Amino acid sequence: MYQYHGLNALQAQHGSQGFQVLGIPCNQFYHQEPAWDGYDLMIGLEHVRPGSGFVPNFNLTEKIDVNGASEHPIYTYLKSLCPNVVSGYRTPILYSPIFAEDIRWNYEKFLIGPDGRPIYRYASSVEPATDDQLHADIANELSKLNSETNVPGLFG
Repeated sequence: MYQYHGLNALQAQHGSQGFQVLGIPCNQFYHQEPAWDGYDLMIGLEHVRPGSGFVPNFNLTEKIDVNGASEHPIYTYLKSLCPNVVSGYRTPILYSPIFAEDIRWNYEKFLIGPDGRPIYRYASSVEPATDDQLHADIANELSKLNSETNVPGLFG
């Protein structure tokens, strides 16, 4: 899976500047994440998908639902502030109820500011290692963060 390698690349490229990738596994999209727990997930990443000894250099949460009746509150929040970037649905839909702002497929991404507010939302087709717009957005937000934290102060 190129997405995992791309997320590793993003973390490696921007991590020293305070950027942090957080992976949130979900099994609501054609049952693509069947791992029962964190151990199964890590074994699957290392040996199956993407395999070849892959180890993420970013944090992964427990598996959660991102849509439907048991949707995790973080996704309710993120989707309420960032409009959907993808139209249509892939089938089968394995959750209910269905809403216009639903996550459409695994690897949809949100760029979140240091205040916890989502800034941008990206389709699952955006490749983290190679997408110029994603990299530009991250660099822009990091430059804002660096300029805000380096504001001269008065100390008495």
